[in-house]
Amino acid sequence: MTFKFGELMKKIKTIGCLSALGVFGVGEIVSVSSCKANNINVSVIGINTDGKKDQKTTDTLTIATSVHINNLSVNDVKIINLKQPQRKISVSDVQSNNYAEYNIKIFGEWAESDEAVINIDKSGYVVIDSPIITLHRSATNVTLTKVDADGKTNEEDTKTLTLSTSALVDGLEPTDIKIVNKTDENRSLTADKILTWTDGDNGVFLCQFSVQGLWNENDEVSVSLEKNSYVFTGSPTTFMHKYMTTIVTLKSLIANGKTNESDTTALTLVTDIDIKELASTDVVIVNDTITGASIQVTDISGDHNGYVINILGSWNEGDIAKITVNKKGYTFSGTPTATLHKAAVYIDLLTLEANGKANEQDTDTLTLTISAGILNLSIDDIELVNTTLASRTIRVNGVAIGIGNKYKISILGDWTEGDQAQLTLKKPGYIFKNSLTTVLHAFKN
Repeated sequence: MTFKFGELMKKIKTIGCLSALGVFGVGEIVSVSSCKANNINVSVIGINTDGKKDQKTTDTLTIATSVHINNLSVNDVKIINLKQPQRKISVSDVQSNNYAEYNIKIFGEWAESDEAVINIDKSGYVVIDSPIITLHRSATNVTLTKVDADGKTNEEDTKTLTLSTSALVDGLEPTDIKIVNKTDENRSLTADKILTWTDGDNGVFLCQFSVQGLWNENDEVSVSLEKNSYVFTGSPTTFMHKYMTTIVTLKSLIANGKTNESDTTALTLVTDIDIKELASTDVVIVNDTITGASIQVTDISGDHNGYVINILGSWNEGDIAKITVNKKGYTFSGTPTATLHKAAVYIDLLTLEANGKANEQDTDTLTLTISAGILNLSIDDIELVNTTLASRTIRVNGVAIGIGNKYKISILGDWTEGDQAQLTLKKPGYIFKNSLTTVLHAFKN
């Protein structure tokens, strides 16, 4: 606002304790000071600020009062920022350049278009508070150079963006940040919280802020800033990340090898679509026949038409392998299985002898001789049948390894002298070519 002091002074009238206050389009009266006896009552009748929006910073306030205030000094004038009280405004000089006209020099912290009020507190005077004034600030030029999104492709949502700038932006608020989804403007994003401002390398400042809203994997977004007292150039872009799952059907699982002839060394998995960067750590193979039997995945190659999965471990011919796949970004359906193969060991049963003596001593041990040793032969691998009379049972009570390929088999049961016992072996991983019989003995009373 501008005014002519010569004309203005002709209009001044003092009316008792309250003074006439001329308000010339500058603002509104904030308050009226209390009337004190023997004090001179003064009205602020005009005020002018220099500066220009975003171009020149306000540094001088010129005020006119209804009465000249003698020896008005820096200590008598206080300026309060109404928008941001924490931003301090100081007075550096007060000069009276005419009767009841004063130039007040100011400095401090304020933003463009901050509003303030002048408070004059001078002994011997009661001054009505001034109208609200608008302060100006020359704009700071800031370049936005780049923006980076955290998160991981298809695996982890973006939570924060980090904006690189050429200068610190004082008092930046989330509402000052504009984010535009360039891929699809219907999926909108906003800044949530300013997390950190840090100094980067080579004069670059980093502003990290959290984001909220809607976006898909690989949506391109641009970031710009709008704030009083700043002129921003640049609107850098980045690509957002989103956990997105792809459904994959596990269609079949086939084991190589041949029944009882060659070991399985690999499984072939067929899926409906490719699984990007499928690794051995994404695949678990379990022996569904023998609990706890370990099968290790050593390597994977191929595509959805046939992922070749190399394996190591222990299993028997005919064991069932079950596969599960777990990989971020994918949901898997289907649980195909495969029959594992193991090369068998062929065994001939050579002789079977019963101890005891006809009509004098019961048989309690059978001695079996075979063509090769059997690992961990147990009573469950041995079947004994009384071929003379099946109702007279024979049970295996224990197995002990003898000299060479001989096994001592202790038996219990009810049989009579001369009954014949037939022995058969069945054990995974072995093929037994024949069975044997022997004559049992029993004491005759």
